Amino acid sequence: MFVDSAHEEQQLRLRELDPRGPGLDDVTARIGFYVKLGERLEWRTDLPLIVLGRGMPFPRKARDGSDSPTNRMTEEQFAAWDRIWRGFQQDLAKRSTHGEFRIAEKSGHFIQRDQPEVVIQAIRDVGRTQ
Repeated sequence: MFVDSAHEEQQLRLRELDPRGPGLDDVTARIGFYVKLGERLEWRTDLPLIVLGRGMPFPRKARDGSDSPTNRMTEEQFAAWDRIWRGFQQDLAKRSTHGEFRIAEKSGHFIQRDQPEVVIQAIRDVGRTQ
């Protein structure tokens, strides 16, 4: 089960969307936050997989994570990032022949905190399919 999970293309796609944002380097590549240009992890599984995605948008923060009103992406960039992130979650679910994508409508990124019952139900559901 993945809970609003990281995706191997996220830093690369974020950099394409916002060239003024965080850079790409070998350290972030090694820990899996992005694949290098032209690469993509193509893992697949037959195991049951439930991917939970957040239903509420990312909080609008400055590029450095602060609440500063400057140094932010535009509203259009934020909206595009929300669509990209949803696509990442759907992509992860499709990598399993038994994958399912679920939206936690009342949650931000921390679904386990915002709607723990959704996480618990997904764990139970994955456990039943094994």
